[in-house]
Amino acid sequence: MPDKKRIKSLIRVAIPALMLVSCARYDNFTTYFNTYYNAERLLHESENEFEYQDENRRVNPRIFVVQPEYWQKADTRKAPVVYMSDFVIDGRKLQPVKNKLDSILIKGSKILAKHPKSNYVEPTLFLMAQAYFYQSDWINCQVKCSELIDKFPDGDLTPDAHLMIAKTYLIRKKNIAGMTILSRTVDVAWKKKRYDILSEAFRLEAELAMFEHRFDDALRPYRQAIAQCEDSEQRARWQVDMAALLYRSGKFERAAKAFKFVNNFSPDYATKFESKYYYALCQIRLGNNKEGMDILDDLYDDGKYEEWRDYVTAGRMLNYTITQQDTLYTMQEKFADSAYSSSPIMQAFYFEKGMSHFEKKEYEDTRKYLAQVRNARADYFSTSNKVYNSLTTWSQKRQAAIPGLAKYNNGKVETDDAKYDLAGDCFEYGRVHEVLGNQDSALYYYEKATMICPKDSMDRAQYLFGYQRLVREENPMLADSLYEVLADFYPKTEYGKDAFKKLGYTEYYTIDTVGEIYSSGNQLRQNGLYDLALQKFEQVYTSYPDNKLAPKSIYSIGWVYENNLHIPDSALTYYSLLLEKYPDSEYAKDVKLSVSYLQAVQSGTIPDSLREKQVFLSPKRNYLAEVEAANASGTELKPTTHFDRQQAVSPGKSGRYLDELKKSVSPSGVLDNLKDTKEKLTDKNTFIPEIKFTNPLESLKKNSSSADSSSTKLPALPAKTQPVVTPEKK
Repeated sequence: MPDKKRIKSLIRVAIPALMLVSCARYDNFTTYFNTYYNAERLLHESENEFEYQDENRRVNPRIFVVQPEYWQKADTRKAPVVYMSDFVIDGRKLQPVKNKLDSILIKGSKILAKHPKSNYVEPTLFLMAQAYFYQSDWINCQVKCSELIDKFPDGDLTPDAHLMIAKTYLIRKKNIAGMTILSRTVDVAWKKKRYDILSEAFRLEAELAMFEHRFDDALRPYRQAIAQCEDSEQRARWQVDMAALLYRSGKFERAAKAFKFVNNFSPDYATKFESKYYYALCQIRLGNNKEGMDILDDLYDDGKYEEWRDYVTAGRMLNYTITQQDTLYTMQEKFADSAYSSSPIMQAFYFEKGMSHFEKKEYEDTRKYLAQVRNARADYFSTSNKVYNSLTTWSQKRQAAIPGLAKYNNGKVETDDAKYDLAGDCFEYGRVHEVLGNQDSALYYYEKATMICPKDSMDRAQYLFGYQRLVREENPMLADSLYEVLADFYPKTEYGKDAFKKLGYTEYYTIDTVGEIYSSGNQLRQNGLYDLALQKFEQVYTSYPDNKLAPKSIYSIGWVYENNLHIPDSALTYYSLLLEKYPDSEYAKDVKLSVSYLQAVQSGTIPDSLREKQVFLSPKRNYLAEVEAANASGTELKPTTHFDRQQAVSPGKSGRYLDELKKSVSPSGVLDNLKDTKEKLTDKNTFIPEIKFTNPLESLKKNSSSADSSSTKLPALPAKTQPVVTPEKK
């Protein structure tokens, strides 16, 4: 009896258990064939529709390009970085499969609602996450992957879910979060021995590190993986990946050793080709041309690699370029253009060759080769496109800026409209040079733009802003002075407003002391920006006529015209203005005799007080001829008892051009009343440079009339007559 009771109890327990097992099997059966099977089929059809391929599947050898010194990062403001762009499905590819992906989401929702205990919940969550990923719905993709990880922390698809979350973060340029998830992905993949996931995670870590210029961090994950992995074929792939990083960074000797070490593992035939091919290129770049060419010949003759002969052709062209075998290169190039016109490896070679010409400043040859790779879908696309477009602009602006500057320096650009156009061409030409990395040329043409553009043009604010930005690193004081010019003369422009902010000015800011304005003008004068310096000096006496620096500013304007610009008529105008406005100032007293004498000479009536009593010029010696000869030969002219040249050009005296002119024809003793004005002008900075002695009677030979002494308008700046010597010619 007890046995019968025991049997009956077992039957009572077994029957429900069998029913539960049967129900579970039935639930799995119906879930798979009624819903999950169709959802999985739709996903495969979608992937086939837009030719999506798994990243681990390599049909062709990969292409590694040596990054040149000039490398342009991709614009990621509206698109992901280059190494993530392949994961994003654009709208054109998505449109034919949009309904299928929506159907996957609907079927997946039914499975989760009606069959929550079936064995297909985990794969269903991943199918839905994939559908969201292909639709670029990153947030919902992360939600489904997170649900999968929470419900199945030890599931088979957990590594896939981690990797997908990391991709969504990197696509959205959340690099810190992406790196964190990638680190977790590596740990989970190691536990599950998912080497495919490991390979993808390591690649993304390396690409991100290279993008952020962290070279050692890019190599570290591959070294760790190679040391820990037991799969010899997978280790060979990772060894090639690590060697490729060294090759792309230009470390060819280390790369060659890394590529050669691949033979210690068990590479597949594509990996083996990559290792041999790039090892040969490393040898060619290191100067071992024979060894490299022998390897390329073996690859070309090997029947297994017949479909990849375009790689060998590109390698041979690289060898002929480095060894300067122009005839062989020309023959090989003609063959490649006809046989492999659209080959990706040939486009990569043309990019490298174009950039080699670019580094040598051979811009026409650079455009020739980069024109062939402008549409290449590769990581060098941004660089080739940027350089090509910049060189096109360079060619256009060069044809306008160089001849225009020559005309301007010869005084043939007189109208304001012509100056507007020429200043714009110079600025654009300088900006192209800045993009191309030619900082000296950019600085030269930026400065020319600021000098040529009329000061009433609002475009001049942009030119000043660009000039101060480029000169700031070498001369911050000059940059600050240019900022002050922007704030003072162009306050309503966006550049003037920026200057207000950078200088810490408020909206109603006025300079506290006139001395700052004068000091700014003096700084501009010392850096050769005479036009801007004159504006600063003019601002002092027009805006603050009662300030003690007002006469000094007028005196400084006359000094600039006299000694820096060599326009004696304009200098006389301002010295006369100084006598009129501030006759009792020490600066007016200093120039009074000189101005009076010159005005008398120009009018032809010399008063008795200034009439000659004894002329300095010795009848036995033609002093002017000796001065001209001394200046032409660069020798020192010895003084005589009648004319002390050292005293005439001594820095301790005023040394102005007008004084020199006056000294050569004035009576003895007239100059004794002139004061030493060096300290009056400079304060702490040296204002009066060493004067080069010139022909003192040159200005009197010209029939020039004196300007209106009552005018306060700045005379127009002269056009220089010396030829243009651009930084490119230097």
